[in-house]
Amino acid sequence: MKSEIAVIGMACRAPGSANYEQFWQLLMQGRVATGPWPPERRVLSKVWQQNDRPDATISDNLLASMVGGYLDGIDRFDAQLFGISPREARLIDPQHRLLLEETWRALQDAAIDPRSLVGSPTAVFMGLCSHDYSLMGHEAGAGVGPYSVIGSAQCIAANRISYVLGLEGPSIVVDAACAASLMAIHLAIAGLQRGDCDLALAGGANLVLTPTVNASFQAAQMLSRKGRCATFDVGADGYVRSEGVGVLVLKRLVDAVADGDPVHAVLEASGANQDGRTSSITVPSRAAQVRLVERCLRQAGLTPDEISFVEAHGTGTPIGDPVEAAALGELFGGREVPCWVGSLKANIGHTEAAAGVLATIKAILALRHCVLPPHVGAAVSLPIFAEAGSGVRLPAQPVDLETKGEPSWVHAGVSAFGFGGTNVHLVVRTADRDERPADPAPEPATTALTLSAHSPASLEALCAQWADYLSAADPAEFRAVAGFAEAAFTGEKHRVSIVARSGPEAAAELLAALERWRAGADRDAPAPAPSTPKASRPRPKRPLPPYPFSGKSYWADHLPTLTAQDDFALPEMIAVDFGDDYISEHRIVGNVVVPGATIMMTVLGTLRDVSRRSDLKLRDVKFRQALILEGEGQHAARLNLSRLDRQSYRFELAHPLNGAVFASGNIAVGA
Repeated sequence: MKSEIAVIGMACRAPGSANYEQFWQLLMQGRVATGPWPPERRVLSKVWQQNDRPDATISDNLLASMVGGYLDGIDRFDAQLFGISPREARLIDPQHRLLLEETWRALQDAAIDPRSLVGSPTAVFMGLCSHDYSLMGHEAGAGVGPYSVIGSAQCIAANRISYVLGLEGPSIVVDAACAASLMAIHLAIAGLQRGDCDLALAGGANLVLTPTVNASFQAAQMLSRKGRCATFDVGADGYVRSEGVGVLVLKRLVDAVADGDPVHAVLEASGANQDGRTSSITVPSRAAQVRLVERCLRQAGLTPDEISFVEAHGTGTPIGDPVEAAALGELFGGREVPCWVGSLKANIGHTEAAAGVLATIKAILALRHCVLPPHVGAAVSLPIFAEAGSGVRLPAQPVDLETKGEPSWVHAGVSAFGFGGTNVHLVVRTADRDERPADPAPEPATTALTLSAHSPASLEALCAQWADYLSAADPAEFRAVAGFAEAAFTGEKHRVSIVARSGPEAAAELLAALERWRAGADRDAPAPAPSTPKASRPRPKRPLPPYPFSGKSYWADHLPTLTAQDDFALPEMIAVDFGDDYISEHRIVGNVVVPGATIMMTVLGTLRDVSRRSDLKLRDVKFRQALILEGEGQHAARLNLSRLDRQSYRFELAHPLNGAVFASGNIAVGA
């Protein structure tokens, strides 16, 4: 039997949920998070704009094809955290940016400081299959520059993660259509088992930015005219395209146990095959699906009776669902205790390249909570699920999962099938209980807690999130929480530290420490030395607050902004922050002098952030005197604005105290 793989960290965003805790709540409540294409997205497509005039009627097919599950804030990205310039960030495919941010959060969820992995043999395997951002660029026919291809090339999605974090293991993007991210996980498992890497990041992302692919799939009768995935329903008529992103942190189980890593679940086996020749390239093969699952069960040393549930591919298509249902019946039929079957696509739509990793995260959460969420897609289920005594059933309500045999584990399967015939299956089980001895210190114990972030704004947001978290936390877990934070949240420049007990007291202490930090105390404190060995850092019962990215808007200049409008408004005065590290290193005779190009880039970025428009331009800029930052505390200037007409402003960049003008010019929309 091949070595088992531990999932030690994970992170995701899905329709209706910004993290995996919200994702679990959505699934358990049986909510459906699909709907029309967001109105702000319609400006991105010339096809939609031409059909969205007052004197035109949008076709029923186009309307139906754009129903799906959508993420909020896809234009938002924390470029500063990853050391990426605003110019480059605007041309990076938002899917790549989402993968960077969720990788950061997944590593912190594994109690790993992302910056600690430089030079390590850590691998990156990511699944992608759509490239709408570059499609829109070709449609626009302009804006080609040095970052155009680098920003949109699929391979760069994994390569950029490796580059930013300094990782030296294999770095690969997989396109297996709807099986892409589960194939990425499968390849990561194989890489760990072969010894190609000691740690692996695996996942995938998917965004729907233009009607082009939807219109094609609608013409092929793949999409639902009802606007939802009615998975395993007799009336299923197709699927809806959706957005999502997920990342897992994987490690050989023997190493994870030895290192004291917090284990979410264990991957016992994985496999992949191809349908071969069927009646059409998009028609699945029941026999291939059965062979694949049987092979994975043999690899895991399990019988079909030991599988408690299967997170099925289950898209809601009238051809694919019956084939998969028949394969599941052949594999698990005739059991006295049914094998439960579900599909999260009924909740959030089909996230395509991200579907496999989100399905795996759902399965892991079900194993951790020992309960399977209800399946919401089938009003009238396919006959095989409704037959009396059937060995496969759909859970109409949450189902408590029972452990089978010794040790007391629950086993599950996860399937993903690409529409070109690629099949992937994963067998996952519950992690062993944490057998580490309880902390002998009396409770509540005084404990040190340190948090850090890359910018002052992010530190304030992080502290606010943690204050809310600590107010509701179990006092007995404070040591675990602090130890976890020490491992994951202390590697950035700006830090706040407290020594407190637990609960509301810790929350109040944290907010007080933040106020002292705002006032200038405890600045530039060195990173704390680890006070607890890694083996004594169990995972807190509730997930820790995720890292708060700055969420600035970055969108290619030659594409319409997501919030485009005929008129735009700016305040009369805006503070412009020149506090980035790369600026503070530019010194002349000991003084920090801001170059003219940096002034223009920073002013333009600030204006775009405030207006939430990416199509603003600076015109007729004149520099009056050098911008010299006076001392360590002064790193801001004041932008005074006066309106010229509906689409332009006059600006002056001035000293915040004496009003001396450094630069002036005009701000205009577009060219």
